[in-house]
Amino acid sequence: MRARTGLNHRSVEKLIVLAALACLALAAVGAAAAAAVPPSLKAGTKTVSGGYAFSVAIKGDGSLWTWGANTSGQLGRTGIGSVPGRVGSAKTWALVAAGFDHTLALRADGGLWSWGSKADGRLGRTGKNRVPGRVGDAKDWMVVAAGRAHSLALKRNGTLWSWGGNDQGQLGRSGDSAVPKQVGTAKTWVAIGCGWDSSYAIRSDGTLWSWGANDSGQLGRTGAKGKPAKVAGAGWAAVSGGRWHALAVRRNGTLWSWGANADGQLGRVGAGTTPGQVGAGADWKAASSGALFSLALKQDGSVWSWGSNAAGQLGRSGVGMLPGRVGEVTSWAGLSSGSAHCLAFQSDDSLWAWGWNLGGQLGDGSTASSALPLPVGSLAAATL
Repeated sequence: MRARTGLNHRSVEKLIVLAALACLALAAVGAAAAAAVPPSLKAGTKTVSGGYAFSVAIKGDGSLWTWGANTSGQLGRTGIGSVPGRVGSAKTWALVAAGFDHTLALRADGGLWSWGSKADGRLGRTGKNRVPGRVGDAKDWMVVAAGRAHSLALKRNGTLWSWGGNDQGQLGRSGDSAVPKQVGTAKTWVAIGCGWDSSYAIRSDGTLWSWGANDSGQLGRTGAKGKPAKVAGAGWAAVSGGRWHALAVRRNGTLWSWGANADGQLGRVGAGTTPGQVGAGADWKAASSGALFSLALKQDGSVWSWGSNAAGQLGRSGVGMLPGRVGEVTSWAGLSSGSAHCLAFQSDDSLWAWGWNLGGQLGDGSTASSALPLPVGSLAAATL
């Protein structure tokens, strides 16, 4: 995909959708597969997203399922949290993003919904917080991302919106906000990602921008943190923020990291306030940043992990300072990292989870952590 100028409304809309599933914690469809994504939201886009201690998934029939901790209503339902449970009866869910203790989701009609903790205005609305509630009346939302206490979203016209806490400048504009407000005036945004208290976005020309917390170099640049500023490099396709680090995939399939590296989460030697390449490969498809670890998918369908393995979140044994392969499977199709757990599904729609499980976020009915992938169910079956 080449950088474009003079984009019209329809062109921007297409670019947004092409980048959507390559964003933080969505379905992990990377730049190499972007051309296969249709230029509209589609109910039943198989998606997984890991939050702090909970998990969310959209099945192929458009139904939404959650499991794990529910202290703030982030599951959007009542009932047992250690096994997947369905949220409502709708079958029109298209995209979902799990934050620290809140959830954002889009329906196929472009409507935005939220639930979970309402602190700092992160839900973007008032009303009941333990069940899905509509955020405004707009039906032109295309992409969502959730951080610790803030939220980001893109509209069909390429505009960027933020709401929630802003103590670190993560909204990219002045003041807190309990409702979505536009960031700047640009209409060329095509991808977004949230870290803990940091934000990232990519424009149609392939430039990467960041703002928010930068205490460990997680913005990938120096300078003012309260508004979007450009990160060095070009041809960026997808970005994912963690607690103190970030990952990004370029259109050429290379993987880059920056920020803190105390636990090896950068997958390379040294820390860095600017992007540094992870290995020499150009076959990366998608990446997802956990709190202190990283997870990535290669174009051959293999999954790789590195960083902290304190709760088994690498899904393998060994030291995690450099990327290591998770098993021998080459049929992984999508993935997402939570704070210290992982979700991934294969091309046969089987869903797997591993890592920290204190809140039941692995979905196996227990609270025991697992250092190896455990089967959760199927994204194609009638129930998980």
